[in-house]
Amino acid sequence: MDRYDEYVVKAKPQVTGPIGIIGGVILALLGLFTFLTLSSAGIILLAGGVALCVFSKESMDLEYEYIFTNGDIDVAKVIAKKRRKNILSIESSSIAKMDRGDSDRVKNDMSLGKLRIKEFLGKEDPNPIAFYVGEGDNQYMLLLDLNDTCIEHMKAILKSKSEIR
Repeated sequence: MDRYDEYVVKAKPQVTGPIGIIGGVILALLGLFTFLTLSSAGIILLAGGVALCVFSKESMDLEYEYIFTNGDIDVAKVIAKKRRKNILSIESSSIAKMDRGDSDRVKNDMSLGKLRIKEFLGKEDPNPIAFYVGEGDNQYMLLLDLNDTCIEHMKAILKSKSEIR
């Protein structure tokens, strides 16, 4: 029987969102000024500015979706509940270890900077779980914000690789 769990967390907005809105407002004002003073070509700038504002506002509504299937992890980014982009997929066999993100060992590994860190955490009170993925030079630490159901799923699959008791 396959084991399947799914969890969605609200993510921190990207930095490009507010910058895009500011740029869109400036472009719209420039288009309005151009339209009123020089020519009708300003309508194109005005429309572009409005479109940039709308697109940037939508990109600020960001969620991470974690899907666990028999220990395999799929992470996707969901933008404005309209667009979904797969970020990464990890097979359970490539996971070397799982531990809490606030454990001393994980904090030590993060401070040493030996591992690349891929972080997909929620914006409110994250409960990070660290997965050590890969081997040798290709090893990295994956930080996910999981609920108890997903943690239990991974503990059952990884068994001896899990440092979470």
